[in-house]
Amino acid sequence: RDRVEQAFDDPAGGHIALSRGRYHALAFNRDGDGIELYLDSYDGAYVTTSTTDVVSASTFFGTKAAPLPSGSEGHSVRQQPSLFYADTCSLFTVDMNHTSYLMRPKLLVDTIDVRVEGVKNLDYVVGMSAAISGLSAAVSLSQLEPLEELCIVPMAVERIGSGTIGGSMLTFGRRVNEQQEEQHTLTIYTMLDDGKKYYFNFDVTDQMTEESTVPGHIEIDIPDLPIPEPIKEGGFHPELSDWEEVVIDIDM
Repeated sequence: RDRVEQAFDDPAGGHIALSRGRYHALAFNRDGDGIELYLDSYDGAYVTTSTTDVVSASTFFGTKAAPLPSGSEGHSVRQQPSLFYADTCSLFTVDMNHTSYLMRPKLLVDTIDVRVEGVKNLDYVVGMSAAISGLSAAVSLSQLEPLEELCIVPMAVERIGSGTIGGSMLTFGRRVNEQQEEQHTLTIYTMLDDGKKYYFNFDVTDQMTEESTVPGHIEIDIPDLPIPEPIKEGGFHPELSDWEEVVIDIDM
C-alpha cells in the first residue's frame, strides 16, 4: 500500500482521510536540525543523523582530522540529534466508521553531561572538544529502540570554572546487548597556544551503564586531566598537525 503522510500543526493531532484497509502508523516531530528520516517501510523505518568530523575545524584552527576514541575504529562519526519524539501504532483497521487512535510520542534521545575537574594548564588551551564512542547511530521507528549500528558522537566542551571544563550532548542512547557489553570511551581533544595537540582516552563504560536517578540522563565525571605545559619556542604553530596521546592511569 502507498504511503500516506499528514502534517499536524496542533500537538493534539488531527484528522486524516484513509481508504478502507489495514495500516501501520508512525507519529514523530520533523522540526529538528540534523535529523534524517528513512521511511521506505514500516518495519525498516528509522531515524539517524548526518556524518560529521570528530573535531571542528573552527575549534582547532583548520584541523579536522583527529584520532578516533580508543576501540571505535571503523565506527561512523555522527552529529548529535535534536530533540526527537515518536510513537507507533501497528496494524490497525479502517472501515466505514470514524476511527480514533491515541498516540503518545516519547522522547527517543538521551542527555549526557560531562564534567572534568583537575584540568592542568587550562590557561594555555586555545581549543578543546570531546567525543563519546559506543553510542547508537539510529533508532527504529517501529520498535522505538536503538539499532545495532554504533557511532561516535562529538560534543563541545568549555571552561566552567578554575581547572574545570564540561559539556552536554544529546544522543540516540546505547543498544543494550545482554551477550556483550559495549565499551564507551570518552576522548578529550585539546590544542595549546604553541600549536601542540593532545588527546586523552577515558573508559567511561561503568558510568554510562550504571542506573541513573533520572531516566535518559547520564552524568560522567572525570577527576583529572593532565594537559602538558606548552613548549614556549616561537609561539603558536598552527601548521603542527600530529596529535599526541597522553596515557593516563586513573582509578575511576
